[in-house]
Parts: sequence; structure tokens; C-alpha cells
Amino acid sequence: ANSSLGSGGTHIDTAFSDLNTLIKSVGNGSSTSNTQPFVFLVTDGAQDPQVKGVPNGSWSGSNHATVINPTTVCKPLKDRGIIISVLYIPYQPIQNPNASFANNEDGYANSNIPFIPPSLQGCASPGFFYTANTPADITQALQDMFKHSLVTAHITN
Repeated sequence: ANSSLGSGGTHIDTAFSDLNTLIKSVGNGSSTSNTQPFVFLVTDGAQDPQVKGVPNGSWSGSNHATVINPTTVCKPLKDRGIIISVLYIPYQPIQNPNASFANNEDGYANSNIPFIPPSLQGCASPGFFYTANTPADITQALQDMFKHSLVTAHITN
């Protein structure tokens, strides 16, 4: 609907930068006026920096999958006291990769897979990294994430 916005790719870095700007108040969770924010990231962990322009449809940026850099992407939020909870749904290898497709995009994506879990673990706040492989695992992990955030954020006398 907005022709100034592009599409394509996965831009976790941009989303986290925007969130860091949008979250104005960061407390320690000790009271309703001193709330501690949580960010939930559910992802396959692939950072794909390409962009498709709208409305012209031209592509720019690299189509080669990479991972987020926890130091530049996640640390600014965590340094402010924002808790990041990550649910990793493992990136599935591309079967029968086609090296001639998009300058070997399939090969880059498959080669990237071993680097995804460590980058996401580095992004998550301590104790807030989860993995799910099936729909039932996803449901359970999301429940665990929310329960963990409630226990962490629970105010007691």
C-alpha cells in the first residue's frame, strides 16, 4: 500500500533498531510504573539483506543469507535492560541446491545454517533461548517463553 516501502529479505537488524527506538521507557520491573520490556523473536535465524523496490520491482542488496551480529543487533537493547527471548525454528537445508540460481543463493543459505544457532543464542538474554522443530514444539516453546517472562517480570511484596 505504501510505494515508498520495499519488500523481500529478512531484516532482523532493522526491526531491532526500530524496536530500540520505539521502546522509550525501560525499568527493572519492580512496579507498574517501572516496567521491564521484553522482545520476543520467533525466527529461522537467516538474515537476508536483499530488498525489492515497490512499485518498480527492482532488487537491490545481497541475496546471500547471513546471520545477525548479536553485538550490533541485540546488545543495544540488552544494554538498556530489555530482555530478548528467542525461539529458533531451525532453517531447513535446501534440497538439491541450484548453484546457478541467483548467484548460488541456495548454496549460501545451506552454508549459513551452522552459524545461525550461535548468533541467536548470543542475541537472547541469558536463559531465554528456545528451539522448536515441530508444531507441537513451537506451541510448547511459546508457552514456556511467556511463562518465563511472567516469572521474571512478576512483582512480589
